[in-house]
This record gives sequence, C-alpha cells and structure tokens, in this order.
Amino acid sequence: MTAVGITTAGAPPASGTTSGPAHWAGLSGVAFAGLLAGAVFMTSGEPSTSNAGKLQSWATKHTALLSAASVVTLLAVAVGLYFMTWLYSRFGSVQSGWHGTMFLVGAITFAMVGSVAAGLNACMGADAKHLNAGSLQLLDSLQENFTFPMTCAGLAVMYLAAGLLIRRTGLLPRWMAWVSWGFAVLALSVILGFVPLIGTVLWMIFSGVYLTTHQPAQG
Repeated sequence: MTAVGITTAGAPPASGTTSGPAHWAGLSGVAFAGLLAGAVFMTSGEPSTSNAGKLQSWATKHTALLSAASVVTLLAVAVGLYFMTWLYSRFGSVQSGWHGTMFLVGAITFAMVGSVAAGLNACMGADAKHLNAGSLQLLDSLQENFTFPMTCAGLAVMYLAAGLLIRRTGLLPRWMAWVSWGFAVLALSVILGFVPLIGTVLWMIFSGVYLTTHQPAQG
C-alpha cells in the first residue's frame, strides 16, 4: 500500500495535464508580435520630421490615432515583458548564467524604449492642436532619432544573448541562434536596425508557437 502511494505521488504528470497558464504562456509572444506590428502600422502614414507643416497638419487630424497607438504600444510592452520573462525562465533563469541576465537586460531596454515611444505618441495625440509646428517637429524627432538607437541597442543585446542561450540549451531550433546573431549584427549597424525590428515580429511568433506546440508540459 505504501509502495503504491509513493509511486502514485512521485509519478510525473501525464503529457495532457499541463496547466492552462503554462500551456498558453508561449502564445503571448504571438500577441506581442501582433500588438507591435499594429503600433508600427498605425503611425506608418506619418509625414517626415523634416516637413514641419505637413507633420502639424497630419498630427492635428490624427490625434485619436496617435493616442490609440500609444495605448497599443503600452500593451505591447506589457505583453512583451511577460513573454520575455517567461522565455527567460524556460532558458533556465539561474542555470542560464550571465547569458540569461544579458538576455533579460536587452529585453528590458527594448521595453523601456517602447514606453518612451508610447509617451511621445501620447504627447502628440493630446496636445497636437495646442502646439506649434516646431514643438511637434521636436517631439517627432525624438520619436525617430532618440528612441531608435536605444531600440537597436536593446535588440542587439537581447539577440546576441538569445543566440548563445539557444545554442547552449537547445530550447529552440539551432538555426534560430544564427538568425538571432544576424539580427544582433544588423541592430548594431543602426542603419539597418529596422530589419531586426520588423524581424522581431516573426521571431516572437515562431518562438511562441514552437514552445507551445513542442513542449506543452513544461512551464
């Protein structure tokens, strides 16, 4: 009777008994990718910063869109941080060593830049009708020229560490390590930093779906 009890208590759970939150956490990467793509798409029609007149005209006509983009960006930051910390735990957190810490620092930097970008969009959305063309031009310049290098720095650190962690743990397919390192190099160039920024959407979707479908029993 005792032996049966020990066996029952110590037996691993069946593969189909994964808890809901652990099973679906990977799909938060898909949600993050969708929110990030949506936030970028919402302001894709914004005129160049160099043309203050057109920028002012566009901003005053699209204050609701700018405010909505701010909200979507903040949602992307929140969901993205949730996915990144979950992915960090899957890499082994403490066992991943300094590579894991590096990955988390890059992800947090990327998220912080997103929060700044959301704040700038909120400023333009709330005050576009009360600011002159020069003030709006300054806000838009900060959006493009201040946040973008920080975005590239965060992505470079995050993807460099991600490649090392993938090679070390085998959590994701090994070719994903080379993709990650490629993104890191492109992000460091800054000039081609838009490539890993766009590629992040695909990277997150693949990672989230892969981990959800291939390792459902691990949380």
